[in-house]
Amino acid sequence: MHTHAGKPAVIDLGVGIHDLNQLDRMFAQIRQMGDVLHLRRVFRG
Repeated sequence: MHTHAGKPAVIDLGVGIHDLNQLDRMFAQIRQMGDVLHLRRVFRG
């Protein structure tokens, strides 16, 4: 994860994106991971 002042965070996943379907799947997985982390936070609280 690289952050630069005044710019959105850039996540360097080390993968080459060859098509938009792959990109969509990748973001879906990232969203799922975020949902899981959010649920853990809710249950812990």
